Amino acid sequence: MQGTPKRGRRMGGDAAHQKAMLANLVASLIAAAVLFQFGTGALRGFAVTLTLGLLEAVDRVVAVEVDERPRHGQPASVEVD
Repeated sequence: MQGTPKRGRRMGGDAAHQKAMLANLVASLIAAAVLFQFGTGALRGFAVTLTLGLLEAVDRVVAVEVDERPRHGQPASVEVD
């Protein structure tokens, strides 16, 4: 069964959006590491808080990605426009 071009664009956009989110989170983790390494006092505390928030966001992205996969033996859900 072939999908429609509209469905293909939506699926491709979803994948691109997830990759962009992960790239943004990784870049922010690198920035937090630099802040922690070279910062002092409150700046290091901010880096720790930022890292914890980013790790939670990564966990949520991965959990949503895994949850959206079709289960074995169950058909994938298809939205009808």
